[in-house]
Amino acid sequence: FVVGAVVYIDMYMKWHCTEETVSAQHEMLVVERRKCLFGRRKEIPLSAIKKVETYDDGSGQRSATLRVVYSNTSYRFGLCLSDADRQALGRKIMELAGRYV
Repeated sequence: FVVGAVVYIDMYMKWHCTEETVSAQHEMLVVERRKCLFGRRKEIPLSAIKKVETYDDGSGQRSATLRVVYSNTSYRFGLCLSDADRQALGRKIMELAGRYV
């Protein structure tokens, strides 16, 4: 019960309180997530990025995110961006990745 409650609280905070910062540092795409129970810092080599796409699980809720595909895996972020902001960020990431390919 406790584990389920903690996961639920983290999911709620992720969609309502979390702050995400996306930056390029030392040829890496860095995504940091703060103000949630399980904060995270993810570093992805810009040279490994194959594509950036909008990911929507089809639930109709606020679930659309960006998905960066790299090195046979992917990572989702951009939790509460508008469609226009999501597209602009995806284009910028691909521009940065293009510099290191």
